[in-house]
Amino acid sequence: MLTRYEFAQIVYRAIQNGVAVDDRLVSEFGPEMALFRVDTIAKNHEGQPTIERVRVNKKIEYLYI
Repeated sequence: MLTRYEFAQIVYRAIQNGVAVDDRLVSEFGPEMALFRVDTIAKNHEGQPTIERVRVNKKIEYLYI
C-alpha cells in the first residue's frame, strides 16, 4: 500500500523523466507535487545526479492583517 505522497512522488519522477502522464493523475496529485523539493546529494563525473533526496515541504499559510 502506498501513501498519497509516495504515489505523487512516482508521478512526479515520471513527469521529470519525460513520461506522458494522464492529466487526471496530475490534477489529482498536483497539490502534493507542488510541495516537493528535490535535492541533489552527489553527482557523477559528467555532472549527472547519482543520489537525490526528495523532500516534502510543509505548506505555510500567512495571515496578513
